[in-house]
Amino acid sequence: MTPAWIGIDPGASGAVALVMPDSSARVWDIHPAGLQQVRDLLSIFSCLQIAVEEQQAFRGRDGRVQGVASTFRLGREYGRILGYAQALGLDFHTVRPAVWKARMGLIGRGKAGSMALARDLFPGVVIRRHDQAEALLIAEYGRRYL
Repeated sequence: MTPAWIGIDPGASGAVALVMPDSSARVWDIHPAGLQQVRDLLSIFSCLQIAVEEQQAFRGRDGRVQGVASTFRLGREYGRILGYAQALGLDFHTVRPAVWKARMGLIGRGKAGSMALARDLFPGVVIRRHDQAEALLIAEYGRRYL
């Protein structure tokens, strides 16, 4: 039987999603400075598989680079999430954005593509932001491919 999966899109306005074997799903926001909530969700759902999107500094297509302060904040939050999972003794997988997006057919489709695919796959879930959509899609990637 396919296990349930948690997908995490880290960040200041990230999200955590739970996708069940029957494709039912829920999504939670990661509020700024609200990583305690992530720890609580991980401890509640500790028997599930977890996929976390890898984080790194990036260079945009237009040549812009991510600022030092935002890179540091994102790295700190990403590290906390991985630390919580390790402290709870959870098995988790990290996945690069390019890898999960390619497998889910999202390369070149941008944030709108993520929103559209998540809404198609999970019509019963209210998806307000792209990070919620991507958390759901990361969990679905884990469910299908990991």
